[in-house]
Amino acid sequence: MTRRIFFMGTPQFSVHSLEALEKIEGISVVGVSCQPDKPKGRGQKFQPCPVKEQALSLGYPIFQPKTLKKGHPDGDQFFEAFKALKPDLCVVTAYGRIIPKRFLNWPQFGFVNVHASLLPRWRGAAPIQRAIEAGDKETGIAIMDMIYELDAGDVYRTYPLPIQHDDDTPSLSLKLAQLSQQALIETIPDILNKKITPTPQPNEGLIYAHMLSKSEGEISFDLSATELYRKAKAFTPWPGLYCHFRNQLLKCHEPYLVAGESSRPNLSIGTFIRYQKELHIQTYDGRIGFRAYQPAGKKRLDAETFMNGYQIRDGEALVGANSTTSQK
Repeated sequence: MTRRIFFMGTPQFSVHSLEALEKIEGISVVGVSCQPDKPKGRGQKFQPCPVKEQALSLGYPIFQPKTLKKGHPDGDQFFEAFKALKPDLCVVTAYGRIIPKRFLNWPQFGFVNVHASLLPRWRGAAPIQRAIEAGDKETGIAIMDMIYELDAGDVYRTYPLPIQHDDDTPSLSLKLAQLSQQALIETIPDILNKKITPTPQPNEGLIYAHMLSKSEGEISFDLSATELYRKAKAFTPWPGLYCHFRNQLLKCHEPYLVAGESSRPNLSIGTFIRYQKELHIQTYDGRIGFRAYQPAGKKRLDAETFMNGYQIRDGEALVGANSTTSQK
């Protein structure tokens, strides 16, 4: 008996889940829903999301409702189309919207969500970024039963993954997306064949991964070099890490911790340090370096080019969030 699967997802991360469904015997993908096309680039031309592009290449019916809410024409039309497809199970990976109860209650086997953390740690919108920011040694994929409460459903399986020191959001996202394929290929057949029962999430260890904000990217010199390094990795590519230099915003790219370099007692926290061809920033417990810097409205420059082109002085001050350092 072939089971009918409906898929919901939007970004590149979700594409791996859709590809996984192609590899599972005994199922048929009957439809795909993703976010509406959005304008991008200088010309602001509407561009399809990665899941739509993949669904088009596979020939699946595509739905892009602006809302799922009851009483809205767009939401109601989509719900009727969803029911008409008679899905046995719906798989959701980073769809980008809360799924209303009328959808959740429809399929025989409900909704299964692919979540990029080891629940209950890091429920919410930004689990990958928050795990890196917090310095977690491990994350993973959780396959869970989807309920209306955010990421609170019972968990079928978890798949752990170590976080490497040099992982940033793009690299860790790719690893987790690839792991999600294995997770779905192993778990979906067991769900459909009733060979697995989900386990309620424990209350211990519950923490939310709140959505990122642009203001979080502003450097606080109250933080250690290691904390700033983690933030820079977590906030790549957005919102990035930045401070203010000569009364303009300065983005700092590609962080690295400076090994074996102690603080200079004669230099204030939040100042530049020239070191051969490198340009470091003094923190309260050491230094952090960046391989590239980008003044507001300018192109990105490697550290040496920026340092020489702007004639950076040793000890020249930066201003960040909660900074008591004044510009010189």
